[in-house]
Amino acid sequence: MNLQELFDEVGANTRSYSGRAMYGKSCLAISGDRSECRDQVVQVAQNILQTVFDVALDCGLGEEEPAHDTHDEAQELIATLLDYKEDCMGLGVVYYWPDICYEKA
Repeated sequence: MNLQELFDEVGANTRSYSGRAMYGKSCLAISGDRSECRDQVVQVAQNILQTVFDVALDCGLGEEEPAHDTHDEAQELIATLLDYKEDCMGLGVVYYWPDICYEKA
């Protein structure tokens, strides 16, 4: 799981962005109106939590993957997800993550 893939899954407008004080370095961003971007962040968080739940359920049914590994990964993803920066772009906004590289499709 990575954030760009998770945003792509919920239909977010992912893009490359160079925010304030990034000195030309680009990173992962989503853009749209404020409520749309906020909803997409919530959808990604819900999908991460659903994955943790599914893995925990599978572990309870005797599957191999340890649930604590997925739990740790989910905690890191959610912490990163919530650590976005925001710029206003006229009528819309850009949420961006300076430490995450945007990967072209």
